[in-house]
Amino acid sequence: MQKTRIAMLLSLAMSAAQATPTIVSFDADNLKVVDGQPVKLSWTVSDATIVRLNGQVVTGNSITVTPLATSGAKLDYRLEATNADAKTTDVRTIALSRGTVLDKGYIPEAYAPGCVPQADTDYMAAHKYLRIEPRDCTTVRTATPLFTWAQLALTSQLAEMTFTLTGPGGYEYSVTTREPRLVLPKPLVEPGRYTWKVQERTSTGVVRTSQERTFDFNGAELPNVATGAQVRANVLLKARPRILPRDASGKIMTWSVIDAALKVSDQKDSYAAYMAKAAGFATPVDIPEPADNNAIHNVLLRIETLATAGLIANNAGYQQEAINSLLKVAAWRTDKEGPTTEWKQDQWNRDVLRSLSLGLDMLYTRMTPAQRDVIIKCIKARMDPLMAKLDSLYRLPYDSHLLTAALYAVEVMMHTTGAVGSAERYEPAGTEGQLLAKTWNTVITTIGTWRGGSDSAFGNSTGYTWMALNSYAQLLADYQLTAGVDISHIQALDKFGDNFYATTPRIRSRISESNPFGGTRAPFGDGSEQGGYYYSYAWQSYGLFAHVSQNPVDEWYYRAGIDATRTLPLRIYHYLMTASKARVAPAENPQLPSSYLFEDAGQVAMHTNTSDPLRSSLYFRSSRLGSLNHSHADNNSFVFVSKGRDIFVSGGVYKNFDDLTEQQLRRATRFKNALTFDAGEGYTDSGIGQAERVPDPTVAGNPAFSMVANARLVNFYAPETSNWSIATGDATGAYQGEITPGSHTFKPLLKNAVRTVAYNRADRVALIYDFASSDIKRRWQFNYQTVAKPEVDPAQPRRLKVVAADAKVCSYFHGFNGAYTQPEDMATLYPGYFNPNQQFHTAYKTTDRHNQIATLTVLTEDCATNVPVYVTYLTNTKLLIQRGKSWLVFDQRNVQISE
Repeated sequence: MQKTRIAMLLSLAMSAAQATPTIVSFDADNLKVVDGQPVKLSWTVSDATIVRLNGQVVTGNSITVTPLATSGAKLDYRLEATNADAKTTDVRTIALSRGTVLDKGYIPEAYAPGCVPQADTDYMAAHKYLRIEPRDCTTVRTATPLFTWAQLALTSQLAEMTFTLTGPGGYEYSVTTREPRLVLPKPLVEPGRYTWKVQERTSTGVVRTSQERTFDFNGAELPNVATGAQVRANVLLKARPRILPRDASGKIMTWSVIDAALKVSDQKDSYAAYMAKAAGFATPVDIPEPADNNAIHNVLLRIETLATAGLIANNAGYQQEAINSLLKVAAWRTDKEGPTTEWKQDQWNRDVLRSLSLGLDMLYTRMTPAQRDVIIKCIKARMDPLMAKLDSLYRLPYDSHLLTAALYAVEVMMHTTGAVGSAERYEPAGTEGQLLAKTWNTVITTIGTWRGGSDSAFGNSTGYTWMALNSYAQLLADYQLTAGVDISHIQALDKFGDNFYATTPRIRSRISESNPFGGTRAPFGDGSEQGGYYYSYAWQSYGLFAHVSQNPVDEWYYRAGIDATRTLPLRIYHYLMTASKARVAPAENPQLPSSYLFEDAGQVAMHTNTSDPLRSSLYFRSSRLGSLNHSHADNNSFVFVSKGRDIFVSGGVYKNFDDLTEQQLRRATRFKNALTFDAGEGYTDSGIGQAERVPDPTVAGNPAFSMVANARLVNFYAPETSNWSIATGDATGAYQGEITPGSHTFKPLLKNAVRTVAYNRADRVALIYDFASSDIKRRWQFNYQTVAKPEVDPAQPRRLKVVAADAKVCSYFHGFNGAYTQPEDMATLYPGYFNPNQQFHTAYKTTDRHNQIATLTVLTEDCATNVPVYVTYLTNTKLLIQRGKSWLVFDQRNVQISE
């Protein structure tokens, strides 16, 4: 009996020894990893006596590893479970992988696949206002690409420039020109990579050859661009009034047909109000030269309304009063002292020219030859100085007044070319339309100047994007009505709507002194302290633009609160477009991107939900435009909006462009949410910033208007499958001091100035990483501009709280010792420029001076603390951040993320 029991026990023991070890599970809490990120490996095994991980015996059922703790670390983990006799082993492997790494120094998505953009190092790079299109490695979406380049030689000394384009299949096109721009006369056919260059020769024998630049053409995604010759032919073939549109069959519409169509359209109430105004204008009045913009507008609106109503209603009295008013305007002074001329007020001159030329076109056959003489002579006198200015575009390609003047000049010539009276002709016989064709080529190659040639960006301030739209909409409509050309889908304009979806919520609201959070302010540039751009422009200007573009999302965008405007009169362009061309149906609940990248313009917008009028948003700017024109010295600055309420804003006021004090307070880096610093030991002003006007500033100054002191975006990450959006800007080149005032030659102030911003739209958390270094030790200052007065608690020196109506945000500073200053009311700093409690400036200042800093600021909406942000310094510049299941590494210009 005893022997039997022993035998049974031996049998059981042998059976246990021979049981097969099994790895039931082997898991990692993260399969994507970044440097320094701990990963928990967990397992469950059965019937094993020894468990090894990568050859090392482990106990328990989990272990935490840091796979990327060293550069040569392995990312594969092998788990082995072995039985007692080591004859049977079960094996499982987990292969971890690196998270996304952003370290190329440029943004591949913004360029042609496989093409690495080269820096501009040729003779053109010496131009202080460099503009080159197509830029290197871009993708051209039309078979008729537009070219523009830098001309260094003075026109008087320029012999010629030779443009050469080569491409697949032996393609080659070469032409000699004296204009630094070109509309390709024949469409490209074969897709592939093309290369272009320019050689400039002067009359003194100097020869300069550009570097070769490339672009990809993948087929004609967009329509061919109309040439100046085509526009000229279209205009000269059309009977007057040339502005009369064609219907869907191509037939010129009559005024009676237009009237009938408008009376049953969705603009019928607006149209009735417009026509009713004519009765109020019918009584003859004196028309002295106006003293302000409103007076100009009213005079010119009078002429347009009387002419339109007179022709539609066949009312001879209205027509005659319109002619009489035109003649009175034509009697205004046109010499250099005339208050409405190109010399004194170029914007007024454009409006006068538009009115005179449109009136001439509409009432041409109702005027006597002698009356036409008066109008033609006046138009020529006003146009001559304008056209002379356009000759300087090669030197000043970013002069916003010249760029807009060219657009208006084309419109004026569309209505005026070929006009004759009894003694006057607009141009000599046989040359009709030649200047129109030339100016058209100028317009079509410069409309994307504000770094929008590839993606339709408009980088010259958010407010001025709306003001440009106000001009573009009417001009594009007139080009289409008069010349039959639609340029809303050239590459520089095809995605123009993205500028508005990205920067202006779709809500008809206004900001007032009593309701400072009644809407959101513009993110960047002149006029950024203002809101209400959507309120002022969407219902009319954007509505007209949408009619021209025929884009369903454009049609959706402008319609918020549209019913409140249905009875307001519009301009003739709206009514003629409505009568001649049906609108497209608006998009229903469009799924817009959560983030927008304008790489060349250097702007990024990140949103919780772009379509939501009360969205939260993080805006970021790091631009090649620097602080030029209507842009500010705000590179690597951010703007933050929470639930439709402004939290951190772009500071300043914009009432008088030329006021030096106003320039200083609205353009200075320290009144943006950006980094500034002091001049070193012995100096106390830590507000020194970008584009300073002296080479070694000791106090903050008035930034220079320059694009030499500039910045650029180097990283971007925003997949729709992720809740994170990330952008990095390198503003080292923006932090410079001008060696000689007006020279546009600068001396660097810093060795590095890099900022990365990241926004998690689900958690509503923003991260702002700063890396900066200098040859001298400086006290560093992180600036914040707000509408609401922030809460600063000395007991929590690293925390800043902003409450704006029903939104609140807390800012937490990680890194160097320091404290937030008490908020300063801008009305106290600049009395007379601000109202009390209009804006506040606060800053985090480091206690000590340092040659180098690397810091992190965390913004949390609702001041939420339920999911904390953990920050670890891996090195002096390398920060590891954990937020929930997301891990990020910021290290100088590089970014890693796993999620």
